[in-house]
Amino acid sequence: MNTHPVFNLRWLSVWLGLTLGAMLVVIAAAPIETLAAEAPDIRLSAVEATSSDLSDPQDLEAFIDGIMTAQLDAHQIPGAVVAVVKDGELFFAKGYGYADLAALKPVKADQTLFHPGSVSKLFTWTAVMQLVEQGKLDLDTDVNTYLDFTIPATYPEPVTLRNLMTHTPGFEDKGIGIFAASAEDLIPLGKFLADNVPARVYPPGETTAYSNYGTALAGYIVERVSGVSFEQYIEDTIFQPLDMQHSTFRQRDFPSDLAEDVSMGYTYANGVSKAGNPEYVQVFPAGSLSSTATDMANFMIAYLQGGQYGEGCILQEATVQEMHRQQFTNDPQTTGIGLGFYELRADNPRIVGHEGDTMYFHSLLGLISEHNVGLFVSYNSGGESGMRAMFARRDVLDAFLARYYPVEETPVPAPPTDFLARAGRFAGAYGSSRSNYTSAEKVIGLFQPLSVSPLPDGTLLASYGPIQMQLVEVEPLKFQNIEDGSWVVFSEDENGQITAVMVDWDPTEKFIKLPWYASPSVHMPVLILCLMLFLVGVIGWSIRLVEERGQAKASGEPRPLLPRLARWVGIVTGALNVIFAVAITGLFMSVSANPVGIPPAMIAVMVIPVVTALLTLGMVVCSVLAWKDRYWRFGGRLFYTLTTLAGVLFIVLVNYWHLWVIGQG
Repeated sequence: MNTHPVFNLRWLSVWLGLTLGAMLVVIAAAPIETLAAEAPDIRLSAVEATSSDLSDPQDLEAFIDGIMTAQLDAHQIPGAVVAVVKDGELFFAKGYGYADLAALKPVKADQTLFHPGSVSKLFTWTAVMQLVEQGKLDLDTDVNTYLDFTIPATYPEPVTLRNLMTHTPGFEDKGIGIFAASAEDLIPLGKFLADNVPARVYPPGETTAYSNYGTALAGYIVERVSGVSFEQYIEDTIFQPLDMQHSTFRQRDFPSDLAEDVSMGYTYANGVSKAGNPEYVQVFPAGSLSSTATDMANFMIAYLQGGQYGEGCILQEATVQEMHRQQFTNDPQTTGIGLGFYELRADNPRIVGHEGDTMYFHSLLGLISEHNVGLFVSYNSGGESGMRAMFARRDVLDAFLARYYPVEETPVPAPPTDFLARAGRFAGAYGSSRSNYTSAEKVIGLFQPLSVSPLPDGTLLASYGPIQMQLVEVEPLKFQNIEDGSWVVFSEDENGQITAVMVDWDPTEKFIKLPWYASPSVHMPVLILCLMLFLVGVIGWSIRLVEERGQAKASGEPRPLLPRLARWVGIVTGALNVIFAVAITGLFMSVSANPVGIPPAMIAVMVIPVVTALLTLGMVVCSVLAWKDRYWRFGGRLFYTLTTLAGVLFIVLVNYWHLWVIGQG
């Protein structure tokens, strides 16, 4: 429910589309510095501002107006909302643009409900900590103690609630299926969780790997221990004491008095913003909240006031402090995670909070405890490219900090003169710890890595989807982003080999260096070459069969059966493999637009590799016979053998990515 499921699926579609396009063209390798210069500028630069004291709401309004107007216009976003709290009071709240473009219905901060996505998780963690205070839950007890099904004992250490709250249970990621097509399609939470237990791929407490499943599991534990539904529990113990009258987690029985105030969610394509269908979150404790900006302001106030909001209280002050305290980090030099809250900024000033994304909405909540200030921003569209808002929200935060809490920036140092000689050890592809390992979703991690390459000026270029960072070494293994000053830290093993990289802007995952055989720089050329051989073979052998038929008819001599059969096996195998590649690409594009589950058509398509695996075995036999009995000329036998090897490699890749039905976990 945060950025990654939709983000990864969308960029997977781009990767697969480019793969198929590259089958028919030869792409010249451009110099790395040229690629860096031509990288798409997906960010809207934060509005430059002089320093000002946060004491005048009108000054803040004028400032935020300038930022939001520029963002909505530049990124083609219909509507947004902002709320700022200070010293226990609502300091500023305002809606921008439209909640409904067709009806020209404006966004209102105290009335329009947005879907803040994974910001919802903070309410789930609040509920958990309330039950901890009551002695009904223990953060360090095996979660199986509280469940009516079992999380497998893959590792000696059990999964605990503390692991869930710090995103260190070690679960693989599953993005497809976390949304439902309609309210009627929502499966009871306990059944969904029991039927979809993800594989445990890391020992608990060792590596962050953001998990929507983990949060939903915690929400289910809240239900079981409290004895009431999760939605009812949140209403009774959080919404009511915080006077959040325009908020709900309900989906199937959405409150009728709030329904007409829910903002539409939009996509933008071909110059038009299009309203999307209502969103239904299957893992609802992880992301089904609907709320207004002013209600979210009450929530921020409570966490800045030690759990208090007016006469209402949701947590003890010591509990709030413990939730904000860093509990885990992949590296002490980068940001880390508290109990549910994670660090958006480590210092100057330290900010804890959460970001959230649905298919349409993109949000951020940040708390600056040392200044008793909180900021909430949410957009009802990703805008142009579908991801602009994911960067725009950080721009709002950066601009707000630059104006009201500026710090003297330390110039980024020049690259060390000897770095180029050492740069090669950092180069390569790094896969996210938040990846899938047992189903077709594995391909997401394989085709959207963080790639690191040395640049001639003694810096590194790190690319992750649309994000590109130019990094300069400031200490051994520690680098700084030249553009925004953020930190990137590498880790190494006892032999000095680079093993992983951590980025300052996301403590909920780390990037693990991929072995050469798992790198897209190996898989992509092999895949393209295989598909090109299949296409050439299908066309060439078909033409040759027609020619031979004509020659045989003219001469009256019968054609040898086995050579014809060999070519037919090659034609069918190659054609099915190309059809599979095209179909699976189209289906993934469809799923990326609406990840409610794997469609039946995808399962049907994934039967094709089972058939082609058998046919490829036939091609192996035919290749041996072709050389033994001298079918065709030398060049024909060589091409058939190469195409057979391509078929074998293609099946190996399909199996590696779990893109056939027998590979589904």
